[in-house]
Parts: sequence; C-alpha cells; structure tokens
Amino acid sequence: LADARSNGRQWFFFCLRKVKYRNSSRSERTVQNVGYWNITSSDKKVKSEDTGEEIGKKKTLTFYRGRIPSGIKTNWGMHEYYLNPSYLGYNIEE
Repeated sequence: LADARSNGRQWFFFCLRKVKYRNSSRSERTVQNVGYWNITSSDKKVKSEDTGEEIGKKKTLTFYRGRIPSGIKTNWGMHEYYLNPSYLGYNIEE
C-alpha cells in the first residue's frame, strides 16, 4: 500500500469476497478485535453509461468500533461494488 497513490481521503481495494459461513452467501465484514462494517443503504444498481444495462450493484457501509450491537459509529464509509458475473468472462469461483 505504501506505493499506492492517494490524496489521503480515498483508497481503492480489490479483493475476493470472504463469506461468513462455508455454505452461505453472507459476507464477513468484521475486523477482529476492532469493529465491523454495517450496511447503511439498500443495493443500488450500477448501469453501463453506453447501454444503460445493469452491470453490477453497490452497497454503502459504515464502520463501527466495538462489537455488534453496541458498536460506536465512526466517520469511515465504504462503497462495496459487485460486478455481474457475466461480465467477468470466466468462472467467478476460480
């Protein structure tokens, strides 16, 4: 991360989603011994500027220090984007 360019207020990370349970589609959003990310809005559609076709979804999250349900809200926010698997060109499980 030291080589990543940033204005100090905005960062971009790309990763595979970690699931909460082995046979579940729920995402794991806790940071061990620190806090958790809480979803603060419903899914928003992300559409192609060229075709207007839905290419993915976006979730807005807020970070809370501590444990659920008594965490303390911080001013940290995150947008989580999901690309429609048909745009990947390969098996998402790979």
